[in-house]
Amino acid sequence: MGGSFVNVRAGAEKNAAVRARLVINTPVKQLGEHDGACEIAWGEGQQAYIACAMLSDKAATLVGLGAPTLADGLDNPAYPVPRAFWLEPAYSRLLAAAAYFERTQLPAKQRELEERFIGAAPPGSSHWKNAPPLRRAAIPEFDAMKALLAKGVVAPASLYAPAPTWAEVLARVKRAAATPDAPADPELPQISYRDPELFGKFVPPPARASFFKNVSEIGGILPLPEKFSAQYGIPWKLTVNHALAWGGDDISGPARNGASDMGMVTQALATPVYGLVLSEQQTLLMATTLAERREVPGGRNGECLSTEQPAWPGKAALAAAAPFDNPLTVLHFPRTIKLGRAKLTRTEQERASTIVLDLDGDGAADVLIWRADYENGFAPLILVNVGGLWHLLDFSDPTPCGD
Repeated sequence: MGGSFVNVRAGAEKNAAVRARLVINTPVKQLGEHDGACEIAWGEGQQAYIACAMLSDKAATLVGLGAPTLADGLDNPAYPVPRAFWLEPAYSRLLAAAAYFERTQLPAKQRELEERFIGAAPPGSSHWKNAPPLRRAAIPEFDAMKALLAKGVVAPASLYAPAPTWAEVLARVKRAAATPDAPADPELPQISYRDPELFGKFVPPPARASFFKNVSEIGGILPLPEKFSAQYGIPWKLTVNHALAWGGDDISGPARNGASDMGMVTQALATPVYGLVLSEQQTLLMATTLAERREVPGGRNGECLSTEQPAWPGKAALAAAAPFDNPLTVLHFPRTIKLGRAKLTRTEQERASTIVLDLDGDGAADVLIWRADYENGFAPLILVNVGGLWHLLDFSDPTPCGD
């Protein structure tokens, strides 16, 4: 199938009833042709008609679709956004499809009504009266995209990148320092830019091969469920919690909170992974989590809307650690790991502290948590020792919600 989302009809007539819809690259067999309509067979004994122009003699690829952006960085208006989603479903492509359908199918009258309201609403008002309804007609293809993600898909492997070695991180920090006018590297912690002197005082201890053997098994602090899916090959799901709605604030005025007809959404893994969690009392526990994340697609977001809700072990297991407040997720793993011989040591430095975890009690550091206090708040860095090399697994920059 060469078309993105093709109507399959009961007869050769253009107005024949739609029996099904097939997406790009669905294997079909042509049985005949009549006035531009091709009879096809697919699946288990299914037969119907489609426009012959929708057939292709070779499978489509993402590379074959061209570039989604132009040389100047702007979106390529000729890029077939829906086809890209069906070839490799991903959350970012769902949002791109939402913008595409909004641009191509939202009636001009509705768009003008909303834009006029946004432009005319006075600032400083907590409530905007006479807000026009945000009407969005059902779009079968977009509904099918959401239904696919609601059922669960495995994310593209390209969304996962192994944790870099500490040597690689320092090299990037050095390059960034040499080009201060360049945009900040989002893969580097803020503290490396904002307090390089304090950052430079952090020197991991020598490492030797110990607990971790494969960096690709170790997940970061709070990555998106989609990234866990790409890393571990397990499905993730999308749930639409609320419809598109008016939002905004007293300063900027009203705004559409959502993408197409979607308001608040939740991403979550279909099956749980394990989190290694550290309490304020320096107690380690393993807990399962679906890595839930809520957000307003295309709306006002931030770390405050992202949540992870671990399923804690039973009360008996928690008795020695209670109260278990403000836990820090150290890392994630596709399976539970035994902590019976784990050792934890903590040292204090000026404006920083270091926690060393020896997970198997062999005397070698396996996890390093450096927590620095700088002008923007606390900035924990988490390093893991894999095969005798330190890797920067994750970092957590300060947010408006607090550290």
